[in-house]
Amino acid sequence: MHHLVPASIALLLAALPAQDPAARPAPTLPPAPEVAPSQDDLVAQKLRHLGQQQRVCFDDRAADGNLWAVGTAWKAAFDARGATVVPFFGSHAPQNFPLRLELDRATVGGEPLALTDNKPTHTDAQVRTDRGSLVEVYDTKLETLEQSFVFSQLPNRGDVRVEVGIASELVASEIPGGLRFANEHGHVDYTKAVAVDAKGARLDLPIVWTGTTARMTIPASFVEQAALPLVLDPVLNYLSLIGGAAQTNRESDVATFQANGGRTLMVWKRTWSASDNDCWGVLFDGNLGMMQTDFVIDVTVIQDWRKIAVASNNNAQNFLVVSEIRQGTVHWIGGVTVSASAAVSPVITFERDGVVGIPGNNFHPDVGGDPIPASSLYCIVFQKINGSSADIYMRSVTAAGVLQSTNPVVVSSQPEVESRPAIAKSCRGVGAGSGFQQWLVAWQSTRLSAPFDENIGGRYVLFDGSLNGPEFWIAGLRANETAPSPGTPIDIGTDRLYPVAFEVAPAAGQPRDIHLCLVRWDGGVWVRRTVNNSAASVDDRDPECDSDNNRIVVGG
Repeated sequence: MHHLVPASIALLLAALPAQDPAARPAPTLPPAPEVAPSQDDLVAQKLRHLGQQQRVCFDDRAADGNLWAVGTAWKAAFDARGATVVPFFGSHAPQNFPLRLELDRATVGGEPLALTDNKPTHTDAQVRTDRGSLVEVYDTKLETLEQSFVFSQLPNRGDVRVEVGIASELVASEIPGGLRFANEHGHVDYTKAVAVDAKGARLDLPIVWTGTTARMTIPASFVEQAALPLVLDPVLNYLSLIGGAAQTNRESDVATFQANGGRTLMVWKRTWSASDNDCWGVLFDGNLGMMQTDFVIDVTVIQDWRKIAVASNNNAQNFLVVSEIRQGTVHWIGGVTVSASAAVSPVITFERDGVVGIPGNNFHPDVGGDPIPASSLYCIVFQKINGSSADIYMRSVTAAGVLQSTNPVVVSSQPEVESRPAIAKSCRGVGAGSGFQQWLVAWQSTRLSAPFDENIGGRYVLFDGSLNGPEFWIAGLRANETAPSPGTPIDIGTDRLYPVAFEVAPAAGQPRDIHLCLVRWDGGVWVRRTVNNSAASVDDRDPECDSDNNRIVVGG
């Protein structure tokens, strides 16, 4: 018997009523025995910390060739000439407001030092760039960046002057101890410059704004007595004016494979600003023990990861993460592979106008994996808009992310507007059922004539990436049926059935309920049920559906 189990699970914490300790004497009791936390307690504790970044994370895989780092209040790209720093002004900030910092000039006793461009390196939480006559260093912390300039030798013992070029659309002003760069969304302070020598002697320094550079000068009287190396050390602090704004974490997805003791990868989108979404992941072992805490999949500002999905490959023991990526007005499909040890590949381009595939912008990708132990493929589905057409396409890729064809394959290209494609998380291995090893692809289709409602279409894709049979209707009642979510097929006797959940409303804009269909291998609907039929004013939406060949889980 197959059960429909709601996916939303609430952790209820009961609190004992407060009592006056003087109301009665405290009894003498033996010490309570120590009770080891249960596996469920440990998992719940780990999940409570998801999305709460514990350390500065680095990424050197970006297409721009820069070294990226991200804290909770800032992220930055370090290159051969300087750093582009993006403060966090809240997930609802309309855009990013970066600052570009470059060492513009350094002199000793009025004599200019020769400065060179070199690739930055990082060790632990420190980024270092050899500038020839000095070393530029960034000590990274979750809330701040501490910039410093290290002089291991000096041509003379005159005053040491450093000018750092700072360019930003934020408005600069002088404040006690340094500079402020601000707008209505937040501000960044460049302050607390100090000179420190090898013996620990310290001297606080003013920071002067010239209009284009921050100028700091260590007087000759301090330099004459300084033991080398001599360090000049300002700090960048970040403050949002919206008051303790937290980063928004949402639209998570998860996939699991059983090989190598089992791995589970959870991915999610973190919104840095309205124009910049990042992708993060966390990896568990087969017992949901933490393999890798939150790690970076993409945090660059050049790529806005807008819709994220993940699937697994049991044979390769890896995951494929895909996303709709926006760069300017171009929307393309890209992604990465993630290994069983959380090693992340460089970003792979799967479909992009003028680069790979055929013309058009690409949206709303989803990906299906394969659980069999033999060599197998991933299947990516997405919507392509080119002119007035909006159709569903697919891509087959190897476990290493290699495309299996030059161009994508059309799944559905009817006159209607087709959108929100989704694919089963797994095509399932060979089992007792008589159906094929294949993925169910589903999408919503908007009628171009009365009643102008939306219906759910479907089509099968075999494990080798070939289409199996024509398109068919999964749901086409005179109601608004949207947001399909197909799941892994299940075997009931000799029948292989494919679950798909979706939203149903009397008309667009009205409250929705969640329905579930079981679809036969030939496209016929075996059964359709209402999963939850809430009060008329309650809107149930965005269902997710999957199965383990014994139970079907539907959540929304």
